[in-house]
Amino acid sequence: MELAMPQSIFISYRRSDAQHAAFAIADRLRWAFGPEEIFMDRSSIESGDDWPESLRRGVEAAKVMVVVIGPTWLTAPGAWGRRRLDDPNDWVRKEVCTGLAQHAAGRTEVMPVLLRDTQAVTE
Repeated sequence: MELAMPQSIFISYRRSDAQHAAFAIADRLRWAFGPEEIFMDRSSIESGDDWPESLRRGVEAAKVMVVVIGPTWLTAPGAWGRRRLDDPNDWVRKEVCTGLAQHAAGRTEVMPVLLRDTQAVTE
């Protein structure tokens, strides 16, 4: 199967606390820039595509990464009660780490979007 074509705006979100907001943001961005410019996992990766490879390519090709951060984004529990963000295999962690590496290389702008009632971490 051919992998999904990467778009120029990648939307990263945690389904447990930001899914609806991420979908709304994606809809507005599609309206403003066109659907072919927006990469969002559920709408950009075709059935049968290599999911990890599609995500990696999507982040690496993006000019802008929008990270939608809800109230439990940082503390969402995973296996054994540990924070999912501390798990090197967490999809959101992988997306954000790749996006930040792309940013450090001057290839991607990373835009955090804090949802209502989400506290910024300053430590």
